[in-house]
Amino acid sequence: MFGIGMLLPWNAMLAAMDFFTIEFPSYKPSFSLLVAVTVPLFFVQLLTYFFLQYLPLQLKMTWTFAINTVITVLLALLPLQISNQNAGYYSILGISALFGTSYAVL
Repeated sequence: MFGIGMLLPWNAMLAAMDFFTIEFPSYKPSFSLLVAVTVPLFFVQLLTYFFLQYLPLQLKMTWTFAINTVITVLLALLPLQISNQNAGYYSILGISALFGTSYAVL
């Protein structure tokens, strides 16, 4: 379950790269979305290395999987709901940054 919970959202992000490239042609989502995930992931991992030992494993896994579920659904539905391309792309970047931070907690 832990492997599926970790890899499924990340594979969904990589598999949706063609969709994001078509949906946002004037941007470079293959680069910027991955940076939006990995930069927060790195800094949150630095923090969690020192502070995460105080949280119970069940609590952090349950909340992280719940957040990743919401983020995965939002990544699929948000570009279809927002008509402004700028707002849609930057909201996708923000959601991707949230994805990176929640991924780092595990």
